Amino acid sequence: MPLALSWSRLTCLTIVAGADHGEDLQGADWRERLEGGEMDDRYFTERGMRPMGLAREVAAEMHRMIAHAPLLEEFTIAEITTIGGYMPVYAAEKGQVIIGEGEVGDFMIILISGSIDVNRRNRQGRPSRIAVVEAGHALGEMSMLDGEPRFASCVALEPSRFAVLTRENLTKVIAEEPRLGAKILVKLVHMLAQRLRNTSTRLVSYMVGEREAPEALSLRED
Repeated sequence: MPLALSWSRLTCLTIVAGADHGEDLQGADWRERLEGGEMDDRYFTERGMRPMGLAREVAAEMHRMIAHAPLLEEFTIAEITTIGGYMPVYAAEKGQVIIGEGEVGDFMIILISGSIDVNRRNRQGRPSRIAVVEAGHALGEMSMLDGEPRFASCVALEPSRFAVLTRENLTKVIAEEPRLGAKILVKLVHMLAQRLRNTSTRLVSYMVGEREAPEALSLRED
């Protein structure tokens, strides 16, 4: 798929943070966005997650964790505040599923505080842990881009908050803040390229190990 077409599939950038930060960040502009159809929050609210307002209200908190957030590491607090104006925030409790294995993917998440259990069902149908993701790391960007089913589930291991950037609002960022929109896309490309490089390295190591194992066995037998 051409790169330009791939970006049209971007639906949302999700940012996760701790849920114990005081009162809900409800505002008139947040309600207007919902009422205007700019954000359909049913995906999250039907799973028991609570809308908390807009991410620009916690821009300073997001900026403080830049050292652990590859996507935001080159963004100023002013830029994060601007992006946050397009991003509603939700609260998830421990055990709630933010991303479900096999679901059609249309958003990604970035953990700001807390931790996420990434798991995939094994041959016996039981969840098998792949990783525990800490603050700053992104999840779900591949499915966000290509629309393919999610490879794994992401479950909150503790109370969390997360902000969502929909495809419509990402398009608005690109149209209304083109330099900022381009910066987001470039960072996503970099993250995906790095992840692909790491996966390729592990695959090559595995293949080399598979080839060397029979040779080592043969030498021991000799």
